[in-house]
Amino acid sequence: MFSLALFLLGIGLLLNGSNILSDALKRMGSRAFRRMVLQCTTPRWKALTLGLASGVALQSTSAAMMILASLNTVGSVTGAQAMSILTGFSVGNCLMPFLVSLKIRLAVFFLVGVSSIFLYFTKEERLRNLTSVAFALGLIFFGIEMMLDGVRPLRAEPWFSQILTVASQWPGLSILVGGALGFLVQSSTAVVIVAIGLAKGGVLSGHEIFLIMYGAAIGSTLFKSFLGSAISGSGRQLVRFVNLFNLTGAGLFIVFYYIELHLHVPLVMALITRFTPEPALQAAWAFLLLNMTSALIYTTFHHNIASRLARQFPANEEEGLSRLQYLGPVSPEDPYGTLELIGMEQLREFEHVAAFLSSVLEDSQGIDLARRMSAFGMLGREIEGALAEVCSMRIDRDSAQWLAVLQTRQTLIRQLADSTAELGSSIEQARRFPEISGLASACFETIDFLFQYAIELIKTGVDDDESNRLVFYNDRGPQMQQLREAYLNTHQDLTHEARSSLLTLTIGLDKCVWLLGRTLNLETELHKYQIKTVTIQYR
Repeated sequence: MFSLALFLLGIGLLLNGSNILSDALKRMGSRAFRRMVLQCTTPRWKALTLGLASGVALQSTSAAMMILASLNTVGSVTGAQAMSILTGFSVGNCLMPFLVSLKIRLAVFFLVGVSSIFLYFTKEERLRNLTSVAFALGLIFFGIEMMLDGVRPLRAEPWFSQILTVASQWPGLSILVGGALGFLVQSSTAVVIVAIGLAKGGVLSGHEIFLIMYGAAIGSTLFKSFLGSAISGSGRQLVRFVNLFNLTGAGLFIVFYYIELHLHVPLVMALITRFTPEPALQAAWAFLLLNMTSALIYTTFHHNIASRLARQFPANEEEGLSRLQYLGPVSPEDPYGTLELIGMEQLREFEHVAAFLSSVLEDSQGIDLARRMSAFGMLGREIEGALAEVCSMRIDRDSAQWLAVLQTRQTLIRQLADSTAELGSSIEQARRFPEISGLASACFETIDFLFQYAIELIKTGVDDDESNRLVFYNDRGPQMQQLREAYLNTHQDLTHEARSSLLTLTIGLDKCVWLLGRTLNLETELHKYQIKTVTIQYR
């Protein structure tokens, strides 16, 4: 029983160490990975190299796929470029099996002890992330050592020996076990690490590790299919690509195994056995060879595969709304141009928010409010990322003030989006009550007019001379006065539900009008800094 407890403890430590390592590497590298993707997508060899280096650093294909899918959705990278990066990433992701195949028992104890002490006392985020990586690696190695200590006595047990005998006689069973583990653990790399630990304890032979590995690639592919169900449009190209990549490698190597077993043709196992007699290292080499074979196939037929997936999963309407139209990679040499492009994208954001209202029309044929908000959110995150990058640049005082106004504008637009979405829902709810449906329609017409008028003012440029035209957005302006009169003239014998809906409607409208007024007041200041900065730039 003690041996079984040690064995389970080892597996638990190993899997949790893998999760901690993945999370720490994602925190450290995802932002840098995202930035480098925007700069190293062409030519294709650069994308492959970036993917290879990122695979070594991040060790999580699922995380890379999600980041690239979001960048593809907003138009920052094409599907073909993202596929090249993922091809290299899958090869770079093979480093961990080689590390865990090393025999460093005493060093592992020191690594776990020292890193855990540092992790307890460290507060600074960057240093804490580095310490978390060391601690996670220590947990993985320590888990393998615990597995070995637990599995050695188990080998003498008759029931355990019988299980191993059955597994060696039925190769398909190893594939099924690997597939189940790959789906449950959600990572073929983690399953390979567990298999390597069992191989170091003499539990698994080389060919059993290979079959578990192939099954794990299939099982993790099934998990990625579920993960990709939340992605729509062209982002599904990457999900399908990763799935095909894994299935191609696993399928080929399973066929190679049976050819080698039954036809006695020397293939994968014979080749790897010539490299090293140790099963643990054999597993690491087999994992690398599997991914390199798929990478070679998909690099050779890259254009055909990318074109076919693009036709199969085209961009949808929501994706078109979320794509950047003006802003590209931020250039440190031209912060002024970047600020201008950010302003143009923010105007598109403003128009997106105005379009929220069209989703509450009874005869609306477009995309629904939830999908519009999702597209707005993706576009907003890209703009906010560009603003953050300009913040890190060396710019003059006037540009810094211009940047500050744009940041404030971005905050107001996001608040306005949330408030407009809530107002749209309130209008839909109020229309269900016949006694206030007329007022709900009046609210819709009012806010729609105010949005369209605000867009016209922003496009033409709001200056101090036009400030009197902002009277519409004042709480004592004619639009709000008419709505107050309509509210007071509404029948007072309303039901509790109708009265509550009416109150929510009027509060939401008042909030949207106030935010529109704040945004337009900010436009006068933005117009002033924009003119001043551009004048200085071209002086």
